[in-house]
Amino acid sequence: MGSVYCEAPDAVLLIDPQAPPPGLSGADRFWQALDRDISRLARPVAVLLCNPWHVRSTGAVLERYGAVPGITAWLHAGVPDAPDVPGQRTFHDGDPLPGGVRSHSLVAPGAVESLFYLPAHRTLVAGDTLVGAGEGRLCVCPESWYGDTVAQRAWYARHFRATLRPLLDLPIDTVLTGHGPPVLSGGGSALARALESPAWGEG
Repeated sequence: MGSVYCEAPDAVLLIDPQAPPPGLSGADRFWQALDRDISRLARPVAVLLCNPWHVRSTGAVLERYGAVPGITAWLHAGVPDAPDVPGQRTFHDGDPLPGGVRSHSLVAPGAVESLFYLPAHRTLVAGDTLVGAGEGRLCVCPESWYGDTVAQRAWYARHFRATLRPLLDLPIDTVLTGHGPPVLSGGGSALARALESPAWGEG
């Protein structure tokens, strides 16, 4: 599962943060490195969540850096049964986000997921919507990831890919995915191919 760290001019961005579990080899080293970066930059910390299932280490981040002025955690306002995260703020697409990040959200019956676009880096960050397939390829997630109800399956069949197509208008070099290897170049072309290809596990 992927997480993203980005040093923006106005904030340290952590997207879907996931720290090593306590006691695991490297856990202390991870936190010490993050401590050094946040201290060095002296900027607010902003956690951006693609979906409510990716809260992951958000609580630990907020607890550890709670004294940092301006620390925030962001989740789409339409998420049903949103987790209770201290300092949480909500957004709609088009709202200003830290670091100049732009959101693009898929609003399905009973489920909302956001992708984040980092214009300065021409980078798209996807939680579960896109899957890295290796060798610079992407796949869209399968229906089963959205198919808990009849309404969600119907939405996926009719609207899922169409909702992602506006992203093709963005200049995308890199796509960072929550699952599978990233696409480090030609991200826009990889996304276009994914929208015309079988979903993950269906090809």
